[in-house]
Amino acid sequence: VAISDAEGAAATVNVATFTDPGGAEPTTDYSATIVWGDGHTSAGTIGEANGVFTVSGTNTYAGAGTLTATVTISHDAAAAVTVSPTATVRTAGVGTNTSLVSSADPSELHQPVTFTATVTATSGTALPTGTVEFMDGNTVIDTATLDGKSGRVSFITKSLSSGMHQIQAVYTPNGAFTSSDSNVVHQQVNAHGKPHERFVEAVYRDVLRRVADPDGLAYWTNLLDSGAAISSVAEAITHSDEYYANFVIRPDFLKLLGRPAQDSEVQSLVAQMDAGLTDQRVEAEIVATDEFFSNAGGTNLDWIDAVYKLVLRRTPDAGGEAYWSRQLAAGQSRLQLAQGLTASRENDSLLVNDDYFHYLGRDADSSGLDYWLRQFADGKTNEDIVAGFTGSDEYYAQQTS
Repeated sequence: VAISDAEGAAATVNVATFTDPGGAEPTTDYSATIVWGDGHTSAGTIGEANGVFTVSGTNTYAGAGTLTATVTISHDAAAAVTVSPTATVRTAGVGTNTSLVSSADPSELHQPVTFTATVTATSGTALPTGTVEFMDGNTVIDTATLDGKSGRVSFITKSLSSGMHQIQAVYTPNGAFTSSDSNVVHQQVNAHGKPHERFVEAVYRDVLRRVADPDGLAYWTNLLDSGAAISSVAEAITHSDEYYANFVIRPDFLKLLGRPAQDSEVQSLVAQMDAGLTDQRVEAEIVATDEFFSNAGGTNLDWIDAVYKLVLRRTPDAGGEAYWSRQLAAGQSRLQLAQGLTASRENDSLLVNDDYFHYLGRDADSSGLDYWLRQFADGKTNEDIVAGFTGSDEYYAQQTS
């Protein structure tokens, strides 16, 4: 019997079958010894059904590979019989975590809602592949494929009925990963309001990621009812101190320094963003600090590696690492180098793709990516891009139809 097992996990497997030419006797009249091929030996367990005996055993293979096991079967005074099955030991599956977020919770009836599932490996740098099922309770409402490039898939629906829905993402791997289930999103779908109200609520949920407070909802709705352009509302909300503080500055401190930002730090950077400081420059100023340098390991090489990992989300290529090392050795400051990395086309592309995924539920197409990268080059900020998405006629129509 061929043996198939996974490394690092104790498993009971069948290793041999046999019959007795003289007729089946009680299983206690037989014995078996299994040499697993990895230095381990154990007694086999013998079972019988319809005159066919099965030998099984339990072993934990430490590593993957193809090994030859030896099974010796003994019966009273008869000569022992030996068989040598092949053991194929698979690499153990890498653990995964799956998370799920909703683009609008609560939402209005027939309002498009994007559910985005993100699947990450608990170790290594490979991105999981496989499928994600989006569940509404026990019902599968969509199935999407992970392509191994982003670790994210989205499902957009306008078909949820009014009431509470329990949405969950279930990841099934097709490679060397393990399955995982996401958190449950309790999606509340409400009845329709006025179109301008639904638009304002959508911008609050998508941009500020909270329900619109009554005063804010009334203020912006009245402004729109009075003839204000929808783009002006999107522009104001995306460039608000609340957005800067909660969705740029505080997340950057947690990501880059591993700690919450102090109120004074938030206030200082909010004031600078009000004056035109960009998301990329906020990242640069944080990674240029002595605190970040010390946390990274205290050497120029450690610092470069940490900036690549936390800002560009990858390990540095040898050429890039050597180039930036030479620049530091030549006397350029960490802030100068950080500005070069955070304002790079690569980092700008990450920001644009994140915006597309959050607001449109997909990666940017090549023409869209090129357009927004040109906007960055012309001096636009990431908040300008977000305002462009949420202040468009397309977005308004999606949220109010």
